[in-house]
Amino acid sequence: AKAVDAQLGAEKLLGCLLPSLAGLTVVAGFGMVDSLNTVWPEVFLIDNEIVSAVRHTLRSFKVNNDTISQEVIAEVGPGGNFLTTQHTLDHFKQELWFTRLWERRPWEVWEKDGRLDVAQRAWKMIRSRTYTVPPLEQKAVQAMWEVVRAADRGAGRA
Repeated sequence: AKAVDAQLGAEKLLGCLLPSLAGLTVVAGFGMVDSLNTVWPEVFLIDNEIVSAVRHTLRSFKVNNDTISQEVIAEVGPGGNFLTTQHTLDHFKQELWFTRLWERRPWEVWEKDGRLDVAQRAWKMIRSRTYTVPPLEQKAVQAMWEVVRAADRGAGRA
């Protein structure tokens, strides 16, 4: 893929899922696009999200009296609703996978926040964690104030 698009997503998912299904525990090519010719920081985050989802999907899960409660099954009965039980409330967060990058909010919220796509959200996350504005040198600050004062004088304010 040459862009962060559906092709990249499919390539990244298959490049992680198929080796993982075969039992491999190492994934290569993090952040790489264009047949491994280019590295993009935002693709690192996308790759990390895909690996997290695949690992969660393929993980082993506990089957015991606590996780599969025969009492709850008997209590709810055929056609009942397990979603309203305390047992489900106690266990569902361990079974769900929660994304930090992919958009899951309502359309209106996404639209209000600028309609960012996954690459833009990834870049925003990277910038918020890594970028700090370097302090201006005192000479630069003084030069800016001189420009402001000159503009004020030209506007008849000084």
